[in-house]
Amino acid sequence: MNNTMEFFLDGLCCGGCVKKIKNELTQLSEIENVEVDFLSKKLVFKIKDTSQKNLVINNIKEIINKIEPEISFLEIIN
Repeated sequence: MNNTMEFFLDGLCCGGCVKKIKNELTQLSEIENVEVDFLSKKLVFKIKDTSQKNLVINNIKEIINKIEPEISFLEIIN
């Protein structure tokens, strides 16, 4: 199973939010290689234990919602 996950952050509107989101997400021990791209509005990371996928995604949604409640978090399925 591929452990790289990619999400579209609809409503991401400033570089400050990008920095805050990346700083918060890099603190999570369940994921690694966190990248947040302002221009493409994409969040990409590797999940360490795919059996915890739903829990990790919910935690990430909560973090993003605290930083910027207007952002919609949509998984990109390749």
